[in-house]
Amino acid sequence: MGRKRRKRVKTVARADPSSVGDAAAELSDVPDVAAIESEQCASRPWPADTAQRCGQFQVAIRQSVLNDIHDHGRSVSGIEVCGVLVGTLCKDQGAPFLHIEASIRGEGAAQHDTHVTFTAEVWARMQAVLEQQHPDQRIVGWYHTHPDFGIFLSEMDLFAHRSFFDLPWQVALVYDPVRSEQGLFVWRQGRPTLQTLVVQADVPAQDTTADVETEAPQESAADAAGMIPILEQRLMLLERRQRWLLPVGLALGLLTILWPLVFLLWTPYYRPAVRPPRSTTRPALVSLTVPGAPANLHPFPS
Repeated sequence: MGRKRRKRVKTVARADPSSVGDAAAELSDVPDVAAIESEQCASRPWPADTAQRCGQFQVAIRQSVLNDIHDHGRSVSGIEVCGVLVGTLCKDQGAPFLHIEASIRGEGAAQHDTHVTFTAEVWARMQAVLEQQHPDQRIVGWYHTHPDFGIFLSEMDLFAHRSFFDLPWQVALVYDPVRSEQGLFVWRQGRPTLQTLVVQADVPAQDTTADVETEAPQESAADAAGMIPILEQRLMLLERRQRWLLPVGLALGLLTILWPLVFLLWTPYYRPAVRPPRSTTRPALVSLTVPGAPANLHPFPS
């Protein structure tokens, strides 16, 4: 009989379950268009020019939607406006793509010179519009304006994008109505990155807007850093205005409250005395007739 061969047991070092869970959670929290699954996409043909289609994730937007966003941005001067993008996540024979078919304006949002904020009331109203007018679509991103600031995402923009639009296929569109520039940001390795925006020519364009493209995310970050001094100057100007607007407003408010009281208290002392008019008519004489007296007797002898 031959010798029995012993089975060699290969030992494999097991990883800590907690560390594996943390790594998986970390990867799941990093949005990326490369993580879009085919099951999430609806099968549709590419809506724009087929010559512009490439074998990777792309975003196509209707020209009518861009026209409405541009009109919204130019409707208010010097103040940022915002809204949401409505569309469908699709796929064709090439790769997944996002089709932006409509937009909903964020009417009533907290608008400022350097940032804009979605409120709960604005979200509720936009959701109601989505359910009524676009029941078959969903919110695929958002847009906001940078009047004369250029195309970038500020820290507050990044906070809003990460908080409310953190799905791999959700995008951010920035439009500068002063410089006539626009740029589209998509998720790549957890960072919003500029990407070419493909326009579906469903209607004629109302204006000429240049698409800003940056190959490296560091360049867009450098552009954002270059805007910091401008934003600081604007904030300093606003603070200076508030320094004299607040005292003047308080003074006017106190004057408005105290003036009626002062008027009521001091008016009686300066009111001239009103004397009754002096009568120029002599009182009429009353004749008295005394029984038994002579007829020519007058009570008031002349």
